Amino acid sequence: MSEHIETKIQSLQKDNEKLRKEIEFLKQNQTNSLSKSLLENAISVGNDFSLPAEYVSLLNSMPVGILVFDVNKHILSANVKLGDLFSVSTAQLIGFNLLNLKDKNILPAIERSLAGKAGFYEGQYTPTFGDSVKHIIVQTAPINFVRNQEILTGGVAIFEDISDKHVAEVAQNKVFDVLQTVTDNINAIIYAVDTKTHQLLFVNKRAQSIFGTKNRVVCLDDLSYDRLSETCMPCILTSEEFKTLKFGETYYKEAFNTIVNRWFQYSYSLTEWINGETSLLVTSIDIQTLKNALSLVHEQNEHINKQAEALKEEARTKDAMFSIIGHDLRGPIGNIKSALDLLVEEFDIFGKEAILEIVNPVRDSAGSAYTLLSNLLNWAKNQSGQIGFRPEELDIDDIVSENLMLFKTQSENKKIEISYQSSFDGSICADDNMVNTILRNLISNAIKFTPSGGFVVINVESELRNLEEYVKIEVCDTGIGMSNQRLEEIFSNQKPGSSYGTNNEKGSGLGIMLCKAFVAWHNGFFEADSQLGSGTCFRVVIPVRQHSQAE
Repeated sequence: MSEHIETKIQSLQKDNEKLRKEIEFLKQNQTNSLSKSLLENAISVGNDFSLPAEYVSLLNSMPVGILVFDVNKHILSANVKLGDLFSVSTAQLIGFNLLNLKDKNILPAIERSLAGKAGFYEGQYTPTFGDSVKHIIVQTAPINFVRNQEILTGGVAIFEDISDKHVAEVAQNKVFDVLQTVTDNINAIIYAVDTKTHQLLFVNKRAQSIFGTKNRVVCLDDLSYDRLSETCMPCILTSEEFKTLKFGETYYKEAFNTIVNRWFQYSYSLTEWINGETSLLVTSIDIQTLKNALSLVHEQNEHINKQAEALKEEARTKDAMFSIIGHDLRGPIGNIKSALDLLVEEFDIFGKEAILEIVNPVRDSAGSAYTLLSNLLNWAKNQSGQIGFRPEELDIDDIVSENLMLFKTQSENKKIEISYQSSFDGSICADDNMVNTILRNLISNAIKFTPSGGFVVINVESELRNLEEYVKIEVCDTGIGMSNQRLEEIFSNQKPGSSYGTNNEKGSGLGIMLCKAFVAWHNGFFEADSQLGSGTCFRVVIPVRQHSQAE
């Protein structure tokens, strides 16, 4: 509030400038013993003191109360305004001793004038001749005057009633205090700037911590939570945006502060300040938390959208899967049913060789159905998260050999030669069921898509990737191969696709999907090379040791 006191004093000084000149005039014309104005024209009648008529007229025309008193503090002369101020006649004031004043607060100022110094008092005053409490300003000065041809010492006092001004100032200060209290409790930087001088007129608590004292010029380009730069920056008060700003309009802007690495939103608008001057009211709010929340909501929405798309894709995959499975199972099961019906109906007429000719295809159909159902079960478990990953020490040679025995009859029936070679010596830490499923599907596909008389080669070797030891299992065939488009579909599309082998064997594409999923469980790599008409080579590369497995 120190600034308001300073402003108030400046206002009073401005208002009383004329009065000071009048006091100086009186002092010059009444204190100088050589002043002919009073010395020659002053009237002395006994012990009474009076002023010439022209001086009386001058004093009575002044807008303030004026009195002259002697060294004993007796009032010698008073103008009409002073009588009006205290609700008494001028005649009643003449001869009154100031020591008998009801309110003694102005006496120190009287004493200073009698000591040859100027005196001053401002505050409440209770008149001796009335009950109305006033707020006054009293200024006193020493003065010499003539009595009985003798120059004596006394003083002159000027009284000004500023009760109305005081009430207005009190009301204004209360408004200011309320504004200060309210804005200090707002979590924002708020301040007002004079649009002409760029001087800070008002700051709330948060702005005070940034700008320091208010008696400084500020540039409004720096509105966020950092101290003002020593280098003058382009000010909004001189910008084109400010020139077009009108009363009642508010401009909003967001800016990122690189000093504190936070986002701020500020607004400014023109307003008439308490002192009647046009000011720019500025509010700056830290919106980093809001930005973070919006960013989090955006990320969550993106995550939800991705999950929704994944669920839709999963639903489409399941629909396609069950459609393929239903179609693929119908054939083998239909073959089995037809063969069994024929045997039951014509059992007596079939010999041993005829029965074998019927049963062998039935066995193939049953094996195909079993493989399909097994893959379907594993896929369902993997999709629902029910399949467990249980790595253990495995001998890869034993696993390959067991699977070769499983497909011996199938490969012999198609006259496909399968060869196996391995340079890997040791065991691996892997899930037994998953590794068997991978090998079973890759060997089955190699036989299925290789024509009679073809070759399937299985190779196992050690490989170093990223300074870590891996085992590479490679299954290559001389079959019909795949186009680049089909190869891309296998590795990018989650949907299975039906296909037919060289002997019209039905394929669902589910096996390759399981291979990819199970290799991923091992943090491995699933790769393939293929050329249409020349064969395909699938590679499974998995770590020899799983990181989650205790050594």
